[in-house]
Amino acid sequence: IVWENVPYGYYYITSTQNTAVTVDTNTPNVTVYDKNISSPTPGGDNGALKEIIEGATTETKNGATYYTASIGDTVKFRVRLNTVNYVTSEDEETGTTESTQVVNYVVTDTPTSMAIDKDTISVKVGETTLTSADYTATVDSTDGTDGKLTVTVPWVNDDGNSLYDNGDVLVVEYSAEVTGAAVTNGSANNSAVAYYNTDTEISDGSVTVNNYSFDLKKVDSTDQTKTLAGATFEFYKDADHKEKISLVATDTEGVYRLADSADSADSETTVVTSVTTGESGTITVKGLGNGTYYVVETKAPDGYNKLTTHQSLSIDGANLSGDATVSVVNKRGTELPSTGGMGTTLFYVVGGLLVVGAAVTMVVKKRMTGYED
Repeated sequence: IVWENVPYGYYYITSTQNTAVTVDTNTPNVTVYDKNISSPTPGGDNGALKEIIEGATTETKNGATYYTASIGDTVKFRVRLNTVNYVTSEDEETGTTESTQVVNYVVTDTPTSMAIDKDTISVKVGETTLTSADYTATVDSTDGTDGKLTVTVPWVNDDGNSLYDNGDVLVVEYSAEVTGAAVTNGSANNSAVAYYNTDTEISDGSVTVNNYSFDLKKVDSTDQTKTLAGATFEFYKDADHKEKISLVATDTEGVYRLADSADSADSETTVVTSVTTGESGTITVKGLGNGTYYVVETKAPDGYNKLTTHQSLSIDGANLSGDATVSVVNKRGTELPSTGGMGTTLFYVVGGLLVVGAAVTMVVKKRMTGYED
């Protein structure tokens, strides 16, 4: 900003530095460098550019934070940036300072094993939430990514004046779903980068979301090294068996992963809600976040009794492995009909008829005895 032909005198400039200057015959030209903010910086906690704010559980180990989420879960991200209207730089040799006006800010995010939902994008500058007319946003997968996000926020108007206050915080939020591809490495991640003036990089930041697996082994009660084929199971997220888990078979026999809505390959023809043990007697379920899961046996192997209660198992990513194993034990024998089933009713009816028959026999005998007397 330049003021020309000002009268001699004392001037007080109100800014973030609040500077006083004197203009007189000795110093007719005065230059003030407002240096407190010279360039944009990441504005998140502990200097982070990108953070997870919803949808993933956190675990802390050795001072580091780890995130976990299941395939199909939606995770919400936040990118924060402390902005400036001019980027200043000082020449170390001459001591002169140059300023470059910021005309736009750009935030990109390249996901791996996650699908960004464009409809969830929101942008805020300072206390003002921008409308879709104030910025542009695209999610494009033509470059071979899972859908690269690009948000561009214009920073000057048609007259070349800055639209926002120097030092305002730019906040970009959006959500992404963990896809089935996350089972490959047991994780999904997003790598965000912030720029000014389209392609001058400010900072980058990545966040990794882990997932884990469990092995279910069907074994004989008398010899638990002996695994059993032919047992059918369903899996639930709750003890009341209301939130059934949908699965998709992988290329490995007996190995499944959680289904996701973002993967076009997951359809009604490939998604299953019950699985049966094969010759190995083992079922592996991948793509799970932290939590407790419930296993319900719906059919026992031939010659064994079906379990009447669910079994639970917990995954805790704090140990950074999270993988768990549960053995489901079956006893040999013929299963009696379940409570309330037709077989039980049949027992009650037959028993009742026998009691009635005995009573009738006793009455008849008494009458016959009386007649003879």
